[in-house]
Amino acid sequence: MPMAKINPYNFVPFVDDEPKRTSWENLPKHHMLTNQLYSGFFDLRFTSITPVFIPSPLKKDQLKEDVYVKGKLEHKITFKKFSHRDVRPCIPGSSIKGMVRAVFEALTDSCMVLFAESYNGLTYPSKYKNQDCNTENGLCPACSVFGTISGEDMVFQGKVQFTDAIGNQDDLEKGEWNLKELWPPKPERHPPFYAKDGKNPSSGPRGRKFYFHHDPSLVKKGYFTTNNHDHRNRKICQLLKKDSKLNGKVIFKGLTQNELSCLIYALELDFTNEDGKSQRTMAHKIGMGKPLGLGSISIDIIDGVIEEGTARYKSLSQNSSSDSLRTTINGLKKAVAQAHTRLGDLLSLDKYKQGTILYPDLKWFKINKNKKLGEMGEYEGTITKPWFPEATEAAIDFNKKINGAIKAIKDDLVIIEAENGTLYKRAKKVAQGVKKGEFQVGLKVVLFGKGFHKKK
Repeated sequence: MPMAKINPYNFVPFVDDEPKRTSWENLPKHHMLTNQLYSGFFDLRFTSITPVFIPSPLKKDQLKEDVYVKGKLEHKITFKKFSHRDVRPCIPGSSIKGMVRAVFEALTDSCMVLFAESYNGLTYPSKYKNQDCNTENGLCPACSVFGTISGEDMVFQGKVQFTDAIGNQDDLEKGEWNLKELWPPKPERHPPFYAKDGKNPSSGPRGRKFYFHHDPSLVKKGYFTTNNHDHRNRKICQLLKKDSKLNGKVIFKGLTQNELSCLIYALELDFTNEDGKSQRTMAHKIGMGKPLGLGSISIDIIDGVIEEGTARYKSLSQNSSSDSLRTTINGLKKAVAQAHTRLGDLLSLDKYKQGTILYPDLKWFKINKNKKLGEMGEYEGTITKPWFPEATEAAIDFNKKINGAIKAIKDDLVIIEAENGTLYKRAKKVAQGVKKGEFQVGLKVVLFGKGFHKKK
Protein backbone atom coordinates (compact mmCIF):
# COMPACT_ATOMS: atom_id res chain seq x y z
CA MET A 1 0.00 0.00 0.00
CA PRO A 2 1.48 3.41 -0.97
CA MET A 3 2.24 5.80 1.85
CA ALA A 4 -0.39 8.38 2.73
CA LYS A 5 0.05 12.02 1.75
CA ILE A 6 -0.29 14.31 4.74
CA ASN A 7 -1.11 18.01 4.73
CA PRO A 8 1.60 20.03 6.56
CA TYR A 9 -0.93 21.20 9.15
CA ASN A 10 -3.97 19.92 11.00
CA PHE A 11 -6.23 21.12 13.78
CA VAL A 12 -6.90 20.45 17.46
CA PRO A 13 -10.71 20.42 17.82
CA PHE A 14 -12.41 22.61 20.41
CA VAL A 15 -13.67 20.85 23.53
CA ASP A 16 -16.85 22.91 23.90
CA ASP A 17 -18.88 25.64 22.21
CA GLU A 18 -16.85 28.35 23.95
CA PRO A 19 -14.01 28.62 26.48
CA LYS A 20 -14.72 28.43 30.19
CA ARG A 21 -14.03 32.00 31.29
CA THR A 22 -13.48 33.20 34.86
CA SER A 23 -15.36 36.36 35.80
CA TRP A 24 -13.28 39.51 36.16
CA GLU A 25 -14.09 39.74 39.89
CA ASN A 26 -12.86 36.21 40.62
CA LEU A 27 -9.57 36.40 38.70
CA PRO A 28 -6.42 36.19 40.86
CA LYS A 29 -4.89 39.66 40.43
CA HIS A 30 -1.18 40.40 40.31
CA HIS A 31 -1.08 41.97 43.77
CA MET A 32 -2.67 38.89 45.38
CA LEU A 33 0.01 36.56 46.74
CA THR A 34 -1.48 33.79 48.86
CA ASN A 35 -0.23 30.36 49.80
CA GLN A 36 -2.29 28.93 46.94
CA LEU A 37 -0.38 30.93 44.29
CA TYR A 38 3.09 30.20 42.93
CA SER A 39 5.87 32.44 41.64
CA GLY A 40 9.42 31.95 40.45
CA PHE A 41 11.42 31.39 37.28
CA PHE A 42 12.78 28.63 35.04
CA ASP A 43 16.04 28.65 33.13
CA LEU A 44 15.28 27.20 29.69
CA ARG A 45 17.42 25.35 27.16
CA PHE A 46 16.22 25.49 23.54
CA THR A 47 17.53 22.86 21.10
CA SER A 48 16.92 23.07 17.35
CA ILE A 49 15.86 19.69 15.95
CA THR A 50 15.89 21.01 12.36
CA PRO A 51 17.33 24.25 10.95
CA VAL A 52 15.36 27.30 12.11
CA PHE A 53 14.85 30.70 10.51
CA ILE A 54 13.52 33.80 12.25
CA PRO A 55 14.24 36.98 10.25
CA SER A 56 15.98 39.95 11.80
CA PRO A 57 13.43 42.79 12.11
CA LEU A 58 16.04 45.42 11.26
CA LYS A 59 15.49 47.11 7.88
CA LYS A 60 19.21 46.96 7.07
CA ASP A 61 19.00 43.14 7.33
CA GLN A 62 16.30 42.91 4.65
CA LEU A 63 16.46 43.61 0.93
CA LYS A 64 13.34 44.45 -1.06
CA GLU A 65 13.67 44.61 -4.85
CA ASP A 66 10.90 46.06 -7.03
CA VAL A 67 9.83 43.87 -9.93
CA TYR A 68 6.94 44.18 -12.36
CA VAL A 69 4.85 41.10 -13.08
CA LYS A 70 2.22 41.50 -15.82
CA GLY A 71 2.37 45.25 -15.28
CA LYS A 72 1.86 44.98 -11.49
CA LEU A 73 4.50 46.10 -8.98
CA GLU A 74 5.70 43.21 -6.81
CA HIS A 75 8.66 42.72 -4.47
CA LYS A 76 11.49 40.19 -4.33
CA ILE A 77 12.44 39.89 -0.66
CA THR A 78 15.72 38.67 0.78
CA PHE A 79 16.31 38.18 4.49
CA LYS A 80 20.02 38.68 5.00
CA LYS A 81 20.26 37.76 8.68
CA PHE A 82 18.75 35.59 11.36
CA SER A 83 17.32 37.46 14.34
CA HIS A 84 20.37 38.41 16.38
CA ARG A 85 21.79 40.18 19.41
CA ASP A 86 25.21 41.55 18.43
CA VAL A 87 26.63 38.55 16.48
CA ARG A 88 24.74 35.84 18.38
CA PRO A 89 21.46 34.22 17.28
CA CYS A 90 18.46 35.42 19.26
CA ILE A 91 14.95 34.01 19.42
CA PRO A 92 12.77 36.92 20.62
CA GLY A 93 10.90 36.40 23.86
CA SER A 94 7.70 37.49 22.10
CA SER A 95 8.07 34.62 19.59
CA ILE A 96 8.65 32.12 22.39
CA LYS A 97 5.65 33.44 24.30
CA GLY A 98 3.39 33.04 21.24
CA MET A 99 4.64 29.50 20.58
CA VAL A 100 4.10 28.36 24.18
CA ARG A 101 0.77 30.15 24.46
CA ALA A 102 -0.60 28.26 21.43
CA VAL A 103 0.02 24.94 23.21
CA PHE A 104 -1.36 26.32 26.50
CA GLU A 105 -4.52 27.42 24.66
CA ALA A 106 -5.04 23.90 23.30
CA LEU A 107 -4.39 22.27 26.69
CA THR A 108 -6.88 24.51 28.50
CA ASP A 109 -9.45 24.97 25.69
CA SER A 110 -8.85 28.72 25.77
CA CYS A 111 -9.56 31.39 23.17
CA MET A 112 -7.32 31.73 20.09
CA VAL A 113 -5.35 34.94 20.22
CA LEU A 114 -4.46 34.76 16.50
CA PHE A 115 -7.89 33.75 15.18
CA ALA A 116 -9.52 35.91 12.52
CA GLU A 117 -13.22 35.20 12.04
CA SER A 118 -13.53 36.54 8.48
CA TYR A 119 -11.36 35.83 5.44
CA ASN A 120 -12.07 37.87 2.30
CA GLY A 121 -15.77 38.01 3.08
CA LEU A 122 -16.11 34.39 4.20
CA THR A 123 -16.97 34.03 7.91
CA TYR A 124 -16.13 31.17 10.29
CA PRO A 125 -18.20 32.13 13.37
CA SER A 126 -16.75 31.17 16.75
CA LYS A 127 -16.98 32.09 20.43
CA TYR A 128 -13.27 31.33 20.77
CA LYS A 129 -12.32 34.81 19.56
CA ASN A 130 -9.79 36.62 21.72
CA GLN A 131 -11.98 39.74 21.60
CA ASP A 132 -14.59 37.89 23.68
CA CYS A 133 -12.21 37.78 26.64
CA ASN A 134 -13.02 41.06 28.40
CA THR A 135 -14.37 42.59 31.61
CA GLU A 136 -17.92 41.61 30.71
CA ASN A 137 -17.34 37.94 29.81
CA GLY A 138 -14.27 37.28 31.95
CA LEU A 139 -10.98 35.73 30.83
CA CYS A 140 -10.14 32.28 29.53
CA PRO A 141 -7.25 30.38 31.20
CA ALA A 142 -4.68 31.49 28.59
CA CYS A 143 -5.59 35.19 28.80
CA SER A 144 -5.45 34.98 32.59
CA VAL A 145 -1.86 33.67 32.40
CA PHE A 146 -0.43 35.31 29.26
CA GLY A 147 -2.45 38.54 29.37
CA THR A 148 -4.71 40.24 26.84
CA ILE A 149 -5.83 43.61 25.53
CA SER A 150 -9.48 44.28 24.69
CA GLY A 151 -10.01 47.65 23.02
CA GLU A 152 -8.77 50.74 24.80
CA ASP A 153 -10.48 50.06 28.13
CA MET A 154 -9.20 46.69 29.28
CA VAL A 155 -5.56 45.62 29.64
CA PHE A 156 -4.73 42.52 31.68
CA GLN A 157 -1.00 42.11 32.17
CA GLY A 158 0.29 38.60 31.77
CA LYS A 159 1.68 36.66 34.70
CA VAL A 160 4.51 35.14 32.65
CA GLN A 161 7.44 36.91 30.98
CA PHE A 162 9.86 35.33 28.51
CA THR A 163 13.34 36.65 27.91
CA ASP A 164 15.05 36.31 24.54
CA ALA A 165 16.86 32.99 23.97
CA ILE A 166 20.50 33.55 23.06
CA GLY A 167 22.87 31.12 21.33
CA ASN A 168 26.44 31.16 20.06
CA GLN A 169 27.78 32.81 16.92
CA ASP A 170 28.97 29.40 15.67
CA ASP A 171 25.36 28.21 15.63
CA LEU A 172 24.66 30.38 12.57
CA GLU A 173 25.28 29.14 9.03
CA LYS A 174 25.69 31.54 6.11
CA GLY A 175 24.59 30.73 2.58
CA GLU A 176 21.76 31.34 0.13
CA TRP A 177 18.51 29.40 0.31
CA ASN A 178 15.52 30.12 -1.92
CA LEU A 179 12.58 28.82 0.09
CA LYS A 180 9.85 27.01 -1.76
CA GLU A 181 6.78 29.15 -2.30
CA LEU A 182 4.70 29.87 0.80
CA TRP A 183 1.44 31.75 1.09
CA PRO A 184 -0.60 32.94 4.07
CA PRO A 185 -3.61 30.81 5.11
CA LYS A 186 -6.56 31.02 2.71
CA PRO A 187 -9.60 29.48 4.45
CA GLU A 188 -11.81 31.11 1.83
CA ARG A 189 -10.24 28.96 -0.92
CA HIS A 190 -10.95 25.47 0.45
CA PRO A 191 -13.53 25.32 3.29
CA PRO A 192 -13.46 21.47 3.42
CA PHE A 193 -10.04 21.78 5.08
CA TYR A 194 -11.02 24.56 7.48
CA ALA A 195 -14.73 24.15 8.32
CA LYS A 196 -15.84 22.18 11.36
CA ASP A 197 -18.28 20.05 9.34
CA GLY A 198 -15.91 19.81 6.38
CA LYS A 199 -18.37 21.72 4.18
CA ASN A 200 -19.70 25.07 5.34
CA PRO A 201 -17.80 27.92 7.02
CA SER A 202 -21.03 28.69 8.91
CA SER A 203 -20.36 25.55 11.00
CA GLY A 204 -17.34 27.34 12.46
CA PRO A 205 -13.60 26.69 12.32
CA ARG A 206 -12.25 23.17 12.52
CA GLY A 207 -10.02 23.99 15.49
CA ARG A 208 -6.54 25.20 16.39
CA LYS A 209 -3.91 25.02 13.67
CA PHE A 210 -0.52 23.38 14.23
CA TYR A 211 2.19 22.27 11.79
CA PHE A 212 3.63 18.76 11.67
CA HIS A 213 7.31 17.91 12.21
CA HIS A 214 9.16 16.56 9.18
CA ASP A 215 11.94 13.97 9.15
CA PRO A 216 14.95 15.91 10.56
CA SER A 217 17.38 13.91 8.43
CA LEU A 218 15.70 15.24 5.25
CA VAL A 219 15.32 18.91 6.23
CA LYS A 220 18.29 20.38 4.41
CA LYS A 221 19.06 22.21 1.20
CA GLY A 222 17.04 20.71 -1.65
CA TYR A 223 14.22 19.64 0.66
CA PHE A 224 12.90 23.11 1.51
CA THR A 225 14.55 25.09 -1.30
CA THR A 226 14.02 25.78 -5.00
CA ASN A 227 16.32 27.11 -7.73
CA ASN A 228 14.40 30.30 -8.44
CA HIS A 229 13.86 33.46 -6.40
CA ASP A 230 11.04 35.78 -7.41
CA HIS A 231 8.17 37.72 -5.81
CA ARG A 232 6.40 34.48 -4.89
CA ASN A 233 9.04 33.13 -2.51
CA ARG A 234 11.76 34.36 -0.12
CA LYS A 235 15.53 34.11 -0.08
CA ILE A 236 17.31 33.70 3.25
CA CYS A 237 21.04 34.09 3.82
CA GLN A 238 21.50 32.81 7.37
CA LEU A 239 20.08 29.81 9.26
CA LEU A 240 20.23 28.55 12.81
CA LYS A 241 21.87 25.14 12.49
CA LYS A 242 20.32 21.88 13.58
CA ASP A 243 21.32 20.83 17.13
CA SER A 244 22.05 24.41 18.20
CA LYS A 245 21.43 25.26 21.87
CA LEU A 246 20.16 28.59 23.14
CA ASN A 247 19.43 29.76 26.67
CA GLY A 248 16.51 31.82 27.93
CA LYS A 249 14.27 32.28 30.94
CA VAL A 250 10.61 32.46 31.88
CA ILE A 251 9.50 34.38 34.97
CA PHE A 252 6.06 33.72 36.48
CA LYS A 253 4.12 35.21 39.36
CA GLY A 254 0.80 34.48 41.04
CA LEU A 255 -0.06 31.25 39.18
CA THR A 256 -2.46 28.67 40.55
CA GLN A 257 -1.16 25.12 40.76
CA ASN A 258 -3.15 24.10 37.69
CA GLU A 259 -1.86 27.13 35.71
CA LEU A 260 1.71 26.26 36.69
CA SER A 261 1.21 22.61 35.74
CA CYS A 262 -0.16 23.59 32.32
CA LEU A 263 2.69 26.09 31.78
CA ILE A 264 5.29 23.42 32.55
CA TYR A 265 3.63 20.96 30.17
CA ALA A 266 3.33 23.64 27.46
CA LEU A 267 7.07 24.28 27.79
CA GLU A 268 8.50 20.76 27.85
CA LEU A 269 5.69 18.68 26.34
CA ASP A 270 5.88 14.86 26.59
CA PHE A 271 8.71 12.44 27.18
CA THR A 272 8.83 8.66 27.34
CA ASN A 273 11.09 6.82 29.72
CA GLU A 274 12.98 3.85 28.35
CA ASP A 275 15.44 1.99 30.58
CA GLY A 276 15.59 4.96 32.91
CA LYS A 277 16.38 7.42 30.10
CA SER A 278 14.08 10.18 28.90
CA GLN A 279 13.32 10.27 25.19
CA ARG A 280 11.54 13.25 23.67
CA THR A 281 8.36 12.42 21.77
CA MET A 282 6.97 15.92 21.05
CA ALA A 283 8.40 19.33 20.19
CA HIS A 284 7.44 22.87 19.16
CA LYS A 285 7.54 24.70 15.81
CA ILE A 286 8.76 28.30 15.44
CA GLY A 287 9.76 30.81 12.76
CA MET A 288 9.43 30.83 8.97
CA GLY A 289 9.12 27.77 6.76
CA LYS A 290 7.21 25.54 9.19
CA PRO A 291 5.24 23.85 6.34
CA LEU A 292 8.58 23.08 4.67
CA GLY A 293 10.09 21.36 7.71
CA LEU A 294 11.98 24.25 9.26
CA GLY A 295 11.51 25.40 12.85
CA SER A 296 11.34 22.21 14.97
CA ILE A 297 12.64 23.06 18.43
CA SER A 298 12.49 21.62 21.94
CA ILE A 299 12.48 23.26 25.38
CA ASP A 300 14.00 21.83 28.55
CA ILE A 301 13.76 23.32 32.03
CA ILE A 302 17.34 23.10 33.33
CA ASP A 303 17.08 25.09 36.58
CA GLY A 304 14.86 27.51 38.42
CA VAL A 305 12.85 28.26 41.54
CA ILE A 306 9.23 27.64 42.50
CA GLU A 307 8.00 29.48 45.59
CA GLU A 308 4.60 29.44 47.20
CA GLY A 309 2.82 32.68 48.15
CA THR A 310 4.80 35.53 49.70
CA ALA A 311 7.81 33.27 50.29
CA ARG A 312 9.10 34.30 46.86
CA TYR A 313 10.23 37.62 48.28
CA LYS A 314 12.48 35.78 50.74
CA SER A 315 14.10 33.26 48.46
CA LEU A 316 13.59 34.05 44.79
CA SER A 317 17.36 34.31 44.36
CA GLN A 318 18.05 31.02 46.18
CA ASN A 319 18.29 28.13 43.74
CA SER A 320 16.82 24.86 44.91
CA SER A 321 18.71 21.68 44.06
CA SER A 322 18.24 20.48 40.49
CA ASP A 323 17.06 17.03 41.64
CA SER A 324 14.45 18.54 43.94
CA LEU A 325 13.26 20.95 41.26
CA ARG A 326 13.00 18.17 38.65
CA THR A 327 10.97 16.03 41.06
CA THR A 328 8.59 18.94 41.63
CA ILE A 329 8.30 19.70 37.90
CA ASN A 330 7.59 16.06 37.02
CA GLY A 331 4.93 15.92 39.71
CA LEU A 332 3.25 19.05 38.38
CA LYS A 333 3.34 17.74 34.81
CA LYS A 334 1.58 14.55 35.92
CA ALA A 335 -1.18 16.68 37.40
CA VAL A 336 -2.11 17.87 33.90
CA ALA A 337 -4.74 15.70 32.24
CA GLN A 338 -3.38 13.66 29.36
CA ALA A 339 -2.70 15.88 26.38
CA HIS A 340 -5.43 16.00 23.79
CA THR A 341 -4.94 13.10 21.39
CA ARG A 342 -4.82 15.39 18.36
CA LEU A 343 -2.29 17.71 20.03
CA GLY A 344 -0.06 14.73 20.71
CA ASP A 345 -0.33 13.70 17.06
CA LEU A 346 0.28 17.21 15.74
CA LEU A 347 3.43 17.80 17.79
CA SER A 348 4.75 14.24 17.48
CA LEU A 349 8.33 13.95 16.26
CA ASP A 350 7.41 10.66 14.56
CA LYS A 351 4.55 11.99 12.44
CA TYR A 352 6.57 11.72 9.21
CA LYS A 353 6.63 7.93 9.65
CA GLN A 354 2.90 7.85 8.82
CA GLY A 355 3.33 9.27 5.31
CA THR A 356 4.77 12.01 3.10
CA ILE A 357 4.19 15.53 4.45
CA LEU A 358 3.57 18.05 1.66
CA TYR A 359 0.90 20.43 0.40
CA PRO A 360 -1.59 19.22 -2.22
CA ASP A 361 -0.88 20.87 -5.57
CA LEU A 362 -3.34 23.00 -7.55
CA LYS A 363 -4.29 20.03 -9.72
CA TRP A 364 -5.34 18.08 -6.61
CA PHE A 365 -7.53 20.96 -5.39
CA LYS A 366 -9.24 21.24 -8.79
CA ILE A 367 -10.07 17.53 -8.82
CA ASN A 368 -10.99 17.32 -5.11
CA LYS A 369 -12.91 20.53 -4.52
CA ASN A 370 -15.13 19.03 -1.82
CA LYS A 371 -12.76 16.55 -0.20
CA LYS A 372 -12.31 16.90 3.54
CA LEU A 373 -9.00 16.74 5.32
CA GLY A 374 -8.64 13.40 7.09
CA GLU A 375 -8.77 13.16 10.87
CA MET A 376 -5.00 12.55 11.06
CA GLY A 377 -4.19 15.22 8.43
CA GLU A 378 -4.15 12.88 5.42
CA TYR A 379 -5.61 13.93 2.06
CA GLU A 380 -4.58 10.81 0.12
CA GLY A 381 -4.25 7.28 1.41
CA THR A 382 -5.13 6.02 4.88
CA ILE A 383 -3.54 6.45 8.29
CA THR A 384 -4.40 3.94 10.97
CA LYS A 385 -5.35 5.82 14.11
CA PRO A 386 -3.11 4.84 17.05
CA TRP A 387 -4.76 2.59 19.62
CA PHE A 388 -5.54 4.78 22.63
CA PRO A 389 -2.61 7.16 21.95
CA GLU A 390 -3.58 9.20 25.00
CA ALA A 391 -2.88 6.26 27.32
CA THR A 392 0.31 6.60 29.34
CA GLU A 393 2.85 3.94 30.26
CA ALA A 394 4.13 6.06 33.14
CA ALA A 395 4.81 4.34 36.45
CA ILE A 396 2.78 5.18 39.54
CA ASP A 397 4.49 6.16 42.78
CA PHE A 398 5.04 2.94 44.75
CA ASN A 399 3.68 4.70 47.83
CA LYS A 400 0.34 5.14 46.04
CA LYS A 401 -2.27 2.80 44.64
CA ILE A 402 -4.95 3.89 42.15
CA ASN A 403 -8.26 2.14 41.60
CA GLY A 404 -9.41 1.62 38.04
CA ALA A 405 -11.06 -0.75 35.58
CA ILE A 406 -10.04 -2.36 32.30
CA LYS A 407 -11.41 -0.27 29.42
CA ALA A 408 -10.05 -2.16 26.41
CA ILE A 409 -8.01 -5.26 25.55
CA LYS A 410 -5.87 -5.86 22.47
CA ASP A 411 -3.51 -8.83 22.13
CA ASP A 412 -1.17 -8.69 25.14
CA LEU A 413 -2.08 -5.14 26.17
CA VAL A 414 -4.83 -3.68 28.32
CA ILE A 415 -6.02 -0.09 28.75
CA ILE A 416 -6.98 0.73 32.34
CA GLU A 417 -9.08 3.78 33.13
CA ALA A 418 -8.28 5.21 36.56
CA GLU A 419 -10.94 6.80 38.75
CA ASN A 420 -9.66 10.27 37.80
CA GLY A 421 -10.13 9.48 34.07
CA THR A 422 -6.44 9.00 33.21
CA LEU A 423 -5.79 6.06 30.86
CA TYR A 424 -2.90 3.71 31.56
CA LYS A 425 -1.43 1.18 29.12
CA ARG A 426 -0.14 -2.04 30.68
CA ALA A 427 1.03 -5.43 29.46
CA LYS A 428 -0.95 -8.45 30.64
CA LYS A 429 2.26 -10.05 31.90
CA VAL A 430 2.67 -7.41 34.65
CA ALA A 431 -0.73 -8.29 36.14
CA GLN A 432 -0.80 -9.99 39.54
CA GLY A 433 -3.61 -12.25 40.65
CA VAL A 434 -5.41 -12.12 37.29
CA LYS A 435 -5.89 -15.49 35.63
CA LYS A 436 -5.78 -15.87 31.85
CA GLY A 437 -9.55 -16.15 31.47
CA GLU A 438 -10.27 -13.22 33.79
CA PHE A 439 -9.05 -10.44 31.50
CA GLN A 440 -12.21 -8.68 30.41
CA VAL A 441 -13.50 -5.15 29.96
CA GLY A 442 -14.89 -3.81 33.23
CA LEU A 443 -12.65 -5.87 35.52
CA LYS A 444 -11.83 -3.73 38.56
CA VAL A 445 -8.11 -3.46 39.25
CA VAL A 446 -5.60 -1.55 41.36
CA LEU A 447 -2.64 0.16 39.68
CA PHE A 448 0.76 0.36 41.37
CA GLY A 449 4.22 1.10 39.97
CA LYS A 450 4.19 -0.29 36.43
CA GLY A 451 1.90 -3.18 37.32
CA PHE A 452 -1.63 -3.87 38.50
CA HIS A 453 -3.63 -6.50 40.35
CA LYS A 454 -7.26 -7.54 40.56
CA LYS A 455 -9.19 -5.59 43.13
CA LYS A 456 -10.27 -7.76 46.04
